Parts: sequence; structure tokens; C-alpha cells
Amino acid sequence: MYCSKCGSQISENTKYCIRCGAIQGEEFQPSNVSVTEQPVINEQVITSQPTEDNHLADVLCTISLGLYFVVPCILTYIYEIFSKAPFIVLSLGILSLLSVLAAYVLMIIARIKCPKSVYAKVVMWIYIVLLVMSLLIGAIFIAACGACMNARS
Repeated sequence: MYCSKCGSQISENTKYCIRCGAIQGEEFQPSNVSVTEQPVINEQVITSQPTEDNHLADVLCTISLGLYFVVPCILTYIYEIFSKAPFIVLSLGILSLLSVLAAYVLMIIARIKCPKSVYAKVVMWIYIVLLVMSLLIGAIFIAACGACMNARS
């Protein structure tokens, strides 16, 4: 059965179209409708409770942000303590790089598993902006080094 007003497909025993709210099966007359009857606007119930997927995205993104910002800061503090040992300095640099890579991977997992999560989208855009800024700063640094090398020659 289809709605007589908008043409949407509706079930056989429906009094109102779920899309446009038009009365089905009979012509609209004020005496046909009681005051208590309301058209069904939408069958889908919207809840304000966070879903299980959103909770998973929140956890993954929070861990990702911790890996991206907190772990490198802690490793920098440890570097200040052990700055005389070259092996430890190299290990800390590798750990810092791995924590940032793990942060990117967790963000990607959160976006794939929970594509409607706003938190995951915000974290993704933060990481994209930080990555673009890092690449620009790296390019500027390389260009400045090249200019210094040419000036000395």
C-alpha cells in the first residue's frame, strides 16, 4: 500500500503515513479524527543514551589521545633524566614514534567500527590538522637548511 498524498510505501493497516502524516483509507473530515489521535511522524525511536558503539569509540579515542599526547610527554621527561645514555635515548625516540603510530591506528579503528561517532570524527580531524602542520613545518625546516647550505658554499 502507498500513501495517497506523498506516495511512500506504508503497511496495510496504517491510519497515517509515517513520512508525511496524511490520513490513509478515507477522506479527511474533522469528524473522522478524534482529538487523542496523533499522526506517527517517525517510527524510529531516538534515544539520548549512548550506544555500545559510541562507548567503544569513546574508549578507543581517549586511549588514542593519551598515546598521542601523554606518552611522548612522559618519554620526554624520562629523556631528561637519562640523556647521557645513547641507547636509552634511541629507545625513547622509537617508543615515542610507536605511540603516535598506535594513536593513529586506534583512531582509524574507531572511525571504521563507529562511523557515526562525533568524538571519533573530531579526533580524526585533530590528527589530520596536526599531521599537515607537521609536514609543513618539516618542509620549511628542510628548505631553511637547504638555504643555509647554499649560503655557506
